[in-house]
Amino acid sequence: MAISLASCGGKKDSDEKIVLIPETTHIKGDLGDYFNVVDKEYTVTDDWGDLVTIEVERTDMDYSFDLKGVEPYGTSGKGITGHAGFGIEIIDEDGNVIEKTAATASGLSGMYSSDDMKEALKLKAGETGTVRWSFHFDSDKKPAKFRLTSSYEEVDSSNWDSDSSSSDDDDSLSSDDDDSYSNSSSSGSQDWDELLNSYEEYVDKYIAYLKKASKGDMTALSESATLMQKAQEFSDKMENAEGSMSASQWARYNKITMKMLEAAQNMHQ
Repeated sequence: MAISLASCGGKKDSDEKIVLIPETTHIKGDLGDYFNVVDKEYTVTDDWGDLVTIEVERTDMDYSFDLKGVEPYGTSGKGITGHAGFGIEIIDEDGNVIEKTAATASGLSGMYSSDDMKEALKLKAGETGTVRWSFHFDSDKKPAKFRLTSSYEEVDSSNWDSDSSSSDDDDSLSSDDDDSYSNSSSSGSQDWDELLNSYEEYVDKYIAYLKKASKGDMTALSESATLMQKAQEFSDKMENAEGSMSASQWARYNKITMKMLEAAQNMHQ
């Protein structure tokens, strides 16, 4: 996928702040015994879309599963014993669900960053963390409340092929400063998933730089240009790997890339 910055739509213009309150502090689903929503008002922020950030608190209930090996939905590979995730339902003033993200969703269809889920799972009793989702609320909709959902599913490790194919080429991707990439993108499904996780983290950082640049931060502007150049190099490598990745992995890569492109396009509007 060649990376370009052709415009593909406008951004909603509105100075009206959106404030959400929890319909309930209880989280529906498999993780409801382990987390609660912090009861307060939440202001939706403008971060190349409508970013909903919710604070959750870890209860004193011990997990009924071994946390080691549990990863966010969308992650696959050896050593993974389970998947966990949060979802959200946005409710209008009349009690209708107007936006919904499933707890089992991943990539752009899921939480804003898989790191949010990883950090939440590691919270100790009484500690709080934040989980995020990105929406584009229509101007005719009136978001007022929300409720969180959750899911946990065990993974049957016996389904993983211990003899998964690998290539002899070392397709390591160079990086600077805090940009962390996998040093190998050539040894099967698990390596591609790890590389896609690193790519998603990189895209989140790139978007943060763009946001600073839009406010006149010239250092961030310069850095974002460098990151875009790296993105093209990354895209070239991933295109060459299309035959090695599964259909779901390739779809996830395309979604992550579109997230980055939309952010860059919005900056120029």
